[in-house]
Amino acid sequence: MSDFPNMSSLILLRIITKLGFCFQKLNKKTVLMESVSVAASRHSFLRKIQELLSQGYRLFYTDETWCRQNHTLKYGWQRIGLKTPSGAGKDIIVVHILNEDGFLLGAELCFVGKKGTGDYHNEMKSIHYIEWFKNVLSLLPLKPSPIVIDETLYHTKVYPGTKNPNNSCLKKDIISWIQSWSINLLPGM
Repeated sequence: MSDFPNMSSLILLRIITKLGFCFQKLNKKTVLMESVSVAASRHSFLRKIQELLSQGYRLFYTDETWCRQNHTLKYGWQRIGLKTPSGAGKDIIVVHILNEDGFLLGAELCFVGKKGTGDYHNEMKSIHYIEWFKNVLSLLPLKPSPIVIDETLYHTKVYPGTKNPNNSCLKKDIISWIQSWSINLLPGM
């Protein structure tokens, strides 16, 4: 927080009050507020990105989107006789990766989803993403290339044996998991 001004909490309170804010009990209407944990996660993420960039890394970003055949305007110039297809139409799903130089050549994935699902997230499965990602890894430069990926469900598939144990796991299963990853157990376990 070196870029935050150094001031006392009283001066900060005066500035905030002068800006029209006051700390009070919220009324019964719900107020959209970000949780502290989400803000902390974003802060941590942005600091990590800033650190990688300052070390000279060239980051790659992935994302996907979709387009439907009927994503058209109601009015516009068109040739007489051409008609917009009726119905919801099929989704075209597009996945790509880019950095500051643009899209990574050969890394695009486009496929047609099934008709009438209404949401491309139902069509984009982890199997599509994993196959695409394997191809992307072969196309990236050999130097370290950090990849920024959001936490969409199909990006974070957990394979059997890689899932971390939790409170509902039996002790023997936890020990087995620890041993499978060659983690030394403390004496007496």
